[in-house]
Amino acid sequence: MREESGVDEVYGEKEILLDEILDLANDEEEKKKDDKSKATKEEVLCKDIRKRALDNLTPSKSVKQTKT
Repeated sequence: MREESGVDEVYGEKEILLDEILDLANDEEEKKKDDKSKATKEEVLCKDIRKRALDNLTPSKSVKQTKT
């Protein structure tokens, strides 16, 4: 009886540890996806800011016509 109990206990511990490892791996994968999504959003925002800045630096057509 003792031998069977010990085998079950060891198997249970291994199963618990493997479940914890899988949970940690899944959490890490989710974090990477979130980080990638955040980076993509920041990239889009930066492109928009640069575009607006360039639009403000480029003289408009009406300003060009009044100077000539």
